[in-house]
Amino acid sequence: MKSNIKTFWFSVLLKCLFMICFINCSKPPELNGNWIVKAFRYKGNYLYPNTIRKEGSLIITIDEQYREKIIFDDYNKFVKLPGINSSELTLWYKIKNDSIEFLKLNPNDYANNEYEVARDLYLNKFEIRYFKKEGIVELTRDNTIIQIISEELLLNQKLNRILRP
Repeated sequence: MKSNIKTFWFSVLLKCLFMICFINCSKPPELNGNWIVKAFRYKGNYLYPNTIRKEGSLIITIDEQYREKIIFDDYNKFVKLPGINSSELTLWYKIKNDSIEFLKLNPNDYANNEYEVARDLYLNKFEIRYFKKEGIVELTRDNTIIQIISEELLLNQKLNRILRP
């Protein structure tokens, strides 16, 4: 009888550990907040997004090298993506397992030629790869790699270099 009870509790414990591991291991990285575009490869070529801003817009950057941002709003499932020689794009996003898909808010959004490259580039499903040690996330698909780094992490790295004795 005692053996059956021990076996029962042992199997319950194993199931709980498996579920905890499964939930934590399959959980996609937290994307909410500001991310800095670190590298951008599209159709085999490196390119850097160039968001066209309204005249007089204030741009606050941590580093001149990293001017473009991707801003995720987990609550509303909106994302602001940098323009490709266009203004920024605001899209919906869906995360499922280790993938993310960007979708237009309205079918008529970004219909003009100014957004041709941005539409081809962004309106797709990407695999999410997370490099925890470096704090880098890669969004990849057939011919595109977007590498982003947490703005908070980048700021902390800069401050540590400045404040280090």
